[in-house]
Amino acid sequence: MTTPLPTDIPGSSFYKDLRSLKCSAAPAAVKYDALAHVFYDIIDAATETVPVNFAGPFAKTDYLFSERGASSALVVAVNAARGRFRHRATMTAAECEAAFEHDFNAVVGLAELCLGEPAPDNLEFLRAVAAPTDHTMAEAQEYVRVVVDSAEGNMIRVRSEHQPEKTLELDCSDWPELPGMVQPYDQLNLVEPEISGSRVQARYVIYEPDYLVNVTQIASCFESYGTDARISLVRRFMPPVNTAAGDLGNFASQLLDEEVNRGREEIDFRNSATAFFRSNAISLATCGLPPTFRHEALAQQINIRHALSDVLPTAVSGFDRGNVMLEPAFFAEILGLQGRMDLMQLDYRLVVEQKSGKGEWNPGNENLPRYRENHYVQLLLYMAIIRYNYRAQYERNNRCLSAFLMYSRYAEPLIALGNAPALLREALKVRNEIVANERKLASGDSGVLDTLTPDALNSRGTGTLWERYQRPQLCSVLDPVHNADTLAALYFRRMLAFVAKEHQLSKCGNKIKRGSGFAAAWQCALAEKLDAGNIYAGLRLCEPAEGHEGAVKELLLEFADDAANDIANFRAGDVVILYPYDEDAEPDARSTMVFRCSITDIRERCISLQLRFEQSSARPFVMNSTRLWAIEHDFMDSSYNALYQGLHAFLRAPELRRDLILFRRRPRVDRKATLNMSHGDFNALALRVKQARDIFLIIGPPGTGKTSYGLVTTLKEQLSEPGSSVLLLSYTNRAVDEMSSKLVEHGIDFMRIGPELSCAPEYRSFLIGEKISSCGNVGQVREAIMSARVFAATVASLNSSINLLSLKKFDLVIIDEASQIPEPHLLGILSAKTEEGGPAIDRIVMIGDHKQLPAVVQQTAQEAEVEEPELREAGLCDCRVSMFERFVNRYGEDREVTYTLTRQGRMHSEIAEFPNERFYNGKLDIAGLPHQMVPLPGIPATNVMEKALWEHRVSFINVVEEAAVGSPDKINDAEALVISGIAGAIWKYESGRSAEFSLADSVGIIVPYRNQISHIRHKLAAAGIPGASEVAIDTVERFQGSQRDYIIYGFTVKKAGQLRFLTQHTFTDTDGTVVDRKLNVAMTRAREHLVLVGNARLLGEAPVFSDLIDYCRQSGGYFDV
Repeated sequence: MTTPLPTDIPGSSFYKDLRSLKCSAAPAAVKYDALAHVFYDIIDAATETVPVNFAGPFAKTDYLFSERGASSALVVAVNAARGRFRHRATMTAAECEAAFEHDFNAVVGLAELCLGEPAPDNLEFLRAVAAPTDHTMAEAQEYVRVVVDSAEGNMIRVRSEHQPEKTLELDCSDWPELPGMVQPYDQLNLVEPEISGSRVQARYVIYEPDYLVNVTQIASCFESYGTDARISLVRRFMPPVNTAAGDLGNFASQLLDEEVNRGREEIDFRNSATAFFRSNAISLATCGLPPTFRHEALAQQINIRHALSDVLPTAVSGFDRGNVMLEPAFFAEILGLQGRMDLMQLDYRLVVEQKSGKGEWNPGNENLPRYRENHYVQLLLYMAIIRYNYRAQYERNNRCLSAFLMYSRYAEPLIALGNAPALLREALKVRNEIVANERKLASGDSGVLDTLTPDALNSRGTGTLWERYQRPQLCSVLDPVHNADTLAALYFRRMLAFVAKEHQLSKCGNKIKRGSGFAAAWQCALAEKLDAGNIYAGLRLCEPAEGHEGAVKELLLEFADDAANDIANFRAGDVVILYPYDEDAEPDARSTMVFRCSITDIRERCISLQLRFEQSSARPFVMNSTRLWAIEHDFMDSSYNALYQGLHAFLRAPELRRDLILFRRRPRVDRKATLNMSHGDFNALALRVKQARDIFLIIGPPGTGKTSYGLVTTLKEQLSEPGSSVLLLSYTNRAVDEMSSKLVEHGIDFMRIGPELSCAPEYRSFLIGEKISSCGNVGQVREAIMSARVFAATVASLNSSINLLSLKKFDLVIIDEASQIPEPHLLGILSAKTEEGGPAIDRIVMIGDHKQLPAVVQQTAQEAEVEEPELREAGLCDCRVSMFERFVNRYGEDREVTYTLTRQGRMHSEIAEFPNERFYNGKLDIAGLPHQMVPLPGIPATNVMEKALWEHRVSFINVVEEAAVGSPDKINDAEALVISGIAGAIWKYESGRSAEFSLADSVGIIVPYRNQISHIRHKLAAAGIPGASEVAIDTVERFQGSQRDYIIYGFTVKKAGQLRFLTQHTFTDTDGTVVDRKLNVAMTRAREHLVLVGNARLLGEAPVFSDLIDYCRQSGGYFDV
């Protein structure tokens, strides 16, 4: 059945865009880029409501061809165009011109196919145009990407990316599990394919290759009791347990890095241990180290030095420890793998994987172990990645590759290993089964859990190890899943599907945002990635420079142009990948090993990075100094581990806490509780919070001081109880910085959990590593943690250090900005138990505003909808809704559970009027501060911009810019000019009143797109306004929590289809109020003046914007430009 286009995207708009494009006199390259944009718009719109998640344009076009019955000629034409669009960055202007007419006709044909209506007369080019060379064929030599049509027996019918008009029959005799695994439109990589007529065989078949699986995840499925992909599922749920062996392994890894980086210099073991203690304080405090730990670690250091200094130079010709990379990361889409190696030679001739634990016993030599199978599997997969993903380098090396397992526990640590084709094939089959199981969970099919028992996983386990350790461990994970009561099981499985789906979409992309998902790194053209702000390209390496001596930890790179900084969606503290590429090629993270880094600073012309793993020399960088460099966002697969573990923790949570979450009992209240201290105007709030024995909700609309008053008041009252401890959480590091500022302001000491680079410099002395720096042993570390009364962290940082909650019980957790936190992110924290089995957190206070920006998720409303009536009764109707909002929906009118702050001290009364009446039903009061009541300045206005500023507190300036060929949808030049003029008018007036006036401190500009940010910044620079370069110009998401005296909100949109993005966070509250969360946040950032700039006719198609424009008209604050 043909799926129609979304109702808010008129099909005729595509024909209009194509007509304008055909008639345009713009340069060929500009027209070709615009044509590619229309192509992507069409396939996105046509597949948006399809109940299939597609990774990349090939999968989308294949679906459309198949479902809508495209002709072979159209399939061939569109596919050729798609290939050229993908590699547009490598095409010259002449090539664009040569391909334009052919590809234009192909896109017209695609539009007709998708719209189901003929194109207007004379839209296509009439003369025949030969198809230019297909730029995609160069990638087809080592492997072929195919889409599944159907499966029968040991055969799968597929269509290839390079010949989608032709159906092939894939022989799966060596992959018998695949036909029962695949569904129509699934994708496969056929590695080393052999095609004969319509039949094809492949050495390896990779299921859904864009779904990258970590090499260690595959290796973990090779257990002594059996090999089974389902072991990966069990490990997903296993509670994180800190052990001395695990800490020793982490320390040994650090020692390897130090040994490589220091060369033959003597390494001070005490300094190494101190550094390790500071960065692993919670882990060390919660596991307890045996007396032998120091001795064992010293032995590891000696063995590592022996391996690097004595064994490898002899075993590997040309080995040079200064010529290696430490912890290089890789993304091998060809095999569907990702991960990082411990050590690799720069010429790809050597790979070493370190293991600090035991190998298999070697009766002939106790100092030289035998390898463990799971360790060998890990090394085999690394070897396969070098052979296939970096095939050109492998061939240049004459297929010479030395691979070692380094068992650093042993005096003879190195084991040289070669290829094992059968074991590698088995490992890739396990990889495919892992993907199939996780995709089933994402689709809501959790049936794999029903038959998952220890005995089902055991094919060779016997004896003491199985009976005493392995079987009980498996039972501890699986029994709570199988024994959960009906409602808890429903909740667990629905949330499991939600988390698994988010996990899948984070890898392969969602339907909400083009260029999403890590696979966009190779699925999207460079222009798309630039448009989405997902890449810095064309960077030049500045430091380290030629002649640099010693190890390298910090990097400095120069931007290609001034616009790169503003367009890209990166911030200091972001975790990114860095890699080089040739000037005449596209940046491709698959083509080379990559460096994982954190951004330390972004300036106008350059960006500073800190390597996650220090390199022994500058060689990995200097050898590529003449090439270009690219930065993209990293994807940390391990970040989802805490969510799966949190779901399992929910099943093991104390019954009272589990019943609270499921609404099986009402929150308890102790009406006899009294305050220990006075909190002035906030006594009523403080008392109700204190009387709540389980959970309390503080709703804080904009400007009401939910952090300044709600959090601080609650914290102070709790700390007045002797010996009590409090945990402060928020979703973003920026919010934790804000909490930290309040703690410092009120003289409250605290420990902060999280990485240094994610913490504002002024609060880094409170980081836990700094706080325990004077501790001499683990006992002192443990005592320091136990005696601290206040901890602050992001939810993610605490989830990664969740064992803190097994060590320390907290009387209260205060969760700020709780409306922005997806429910699964809190489950592990709220379900945590102490070593004694009681709740690790006694009471919960959530602070937020569900009418401001919600939790950021990747699923659509349709995907996240909850159908189970039992769960809907428990308030879970949409998995995207935060736990805070779910509780507000149930208890929002219950005064013993909820308190709403209503006195706002930010906005002038006239600015507050529209959001107060429209979104808060008139419940907000003015605090009566001077700036909220001051009259307008009453100065004469000479133009529209001055009238908007000085005659009204809230105004709308109507600016119309028609979309032109080659003009990006996300840049509105007319609006940028007006916004620059408004900023200039503000400067002219305010600087005349005070020489101390700061434009950066007083003015904020909000726009929806990063491209427009850059454009406005250039307009401000051209206008020569003093201080304009420091003005905050950002998206509304980044502005939440901030405020300025003047806010200018530029809507930017030029097409009706863009309205959906602006209004995507609109919802209907339980009282029937329609709330546009994004508009609410944007308007309520302003203290004294709010100027709105946009196309009134276009915006008026959205009801909430229509109301806003009418409001401005009625108040006289509407102006045309």
